Amino acid sequence: MWEESFPKAYLDFRTFIMGITGNDDIFPNGMVYKGVYDNKPQYFRGETGAQDSIIPLMDSALGLVYPQNQLTQYLMELRDYRPYTVQNYVYNTFQKSQDLNLREYALQDSRSGYMLLKAMHKTFAFRQLHWTMVKKYIVDNTKYPKATGGTPITTWLPNQMGACLEYCQTIIKSVNPEELEGAEKAEFLELKDKINSQIDSLFNEVQGLQKDYGSQEHEQFTNRSKA
Repeated sequence: MWEESFPKAYLDFRTFIMGITGNDDIFPNGMVYKGVYDNKPQYFRGETGAQDSIIPLMDSALGLVYPQNQLTQYLMELRDYRPYTVQNYVYNTFQKSQDLNLREYALQDSRSGYMLLKAMHKTFAFRQLHWTMVKKYIVDNTKYPKATGGTPITTWLPNQMGACLEYCQTIIKSVNPEELEGAEKAEFLELKDKINSQIDSLFNEVQGLQKDYGSQEHEQFTNRSKA
C-alpha cells in the first residue's frame, strides 16, 4: 500500500465515503436518496474500520473495557452498521468472556497473563498501523477536523488505542517476571518498557495535535473512567 498508492490522491474521493452524521459542514441538511425514505433527508455515518469484525472480536474475547466517554459511544454507534448476525457474534463473544471470567482466570498465572498481554498488545499494534495510515493519508494533507466516519480525527482512534494500552498496563501489574522463563521473561520486560513509552507518546501526540484542529472533544479523550 505504501509503495503503490499516492496519499494525497485519497482526498480526491474521500468526500464520497464521508459520513453524513458528524459532518455538518459538508452535509448541513442531511442526504436525500431520491425515491427512498419518502425523499426525507437521512443521516448516516461513513466508512470506518470500526465496522469490521476481527479487532472488535479480539477486544470482546480478551475482555477489553473501553473508557466511558462520548468517543466510545461513537464506537458503539458505528458498530450498529454491521449485519445483525455479526453484531450478535461480537456481543455474544464478549458476554461469554465475561461469564467465564477469562480475564481474571488468565491473571491467576504469570505465564497466561503474559500471553494475554501479548494478544492485547497485538490489537493495539493493528490500531497503531491504522493510526499511522490516518496521519499519512489524511492528517498530513488536510486540517479538516472530522474522520471519514464523522468522528473527531485526532481523538477517536487514539481513544481505542489508549484503552488497549491501559489494559496492557493493568495486565502487567499481575505478571511476575520471575515466574517467566528465558526468552519470555526478556520479552515481557521489553514489552513492559515499550508499553509505558507508547502510552506517554500517544497522549502527548494527541495533545500536540489539538492546536491545529477544532471540535476534537479532547476533554472526552482525557476522560478515561471505566464502567
